[in-house]
Amino acid sequence: MIATARMRVCLALATLAGMAGAVLAPAQAAKAPKVVLGPNLLPNASFETSAFEPAPVPQYATSQPLLPTGWIFEGATGLFDHGQHGAHSGKRAITISTPAATPKAFCQQKQCVPNPIDGPRGSAQEYYSETPVWRTQSAIPVTAGKTYQLSAWVTWTLETIDFGAVTAVRWVDANGAPVGLTPGPKLIADARNSPSLSWKQMSATVTAPAGAKGAIVLLGDNDGPWISSLTYDDAYFGTYTVAAATKVKKKK
Repeated sequence: MIATARMRVCLALATLAGMAGAVLAPAQAAKAPKVVLGPNLLPNASFETSAFEPAPVPQYATSQPLLPTGWIFEGATGLFDHGQHGAHSGKRAITISTPAATPKAFCQQKQCVPNPIDGPRGSAQEYYSETPVWRTQSAIPVTAGKTYQLSAWVTWTLETIDFGAVTAVRWVDANGAPVGLTPGPKLIADARNSPSLSWKQMSATVTAPAGAKGAIVLLGDNDGPWISSLTYDDAYFGTYTVAAATKVKKKK
């Protein structure tokens, strides 16, 4: 009798546990959305090759300000350098040394006054950078309304606090005329890392506006006239797609 009663109690407890499990564990559980990145659309994304050198870079090659294949620059700086100063990967990276960005205003203690050097600009000029930037030589084909991810590895020395690595994408139409400018990822110096920043990756998504047929990627340094040096390497620009969440049936 006692054994039978114990068996009944155990059976009842097992039944309750099963019912609780049915309530707490649904028959189907949703998986987290998955981000799918497309192929890297940037030319020479690690900046290893130059039009003036054979590929791969020979052992005897030394640092020199040569243009990396597929990239040019705009804006003002002391030196746009494509050299061997300690790349994130490979031998070479691109550097902006002694930048001379032109801020629109000078600010101190939250009080700002217009910068007299920064004169008025026409509507078309607003799409072009006064900040020194390395940029893709040709527009990368894109689809309007599609989302892309832009990322890059960055390091610097003696970057002024509140300035640093700034990026953007200039969108152009089929004729190469600008139709938009979207800020990309940025990394700004603070009191802790202003003297020196070890390699760090930054990334953000951008969406091609209506009318966009091409993208020109800009990698810049918005520091003013100063002795800072900022380096980019291993950049990426490609499609960013979020796959629909799927449901997985719970095993019985």
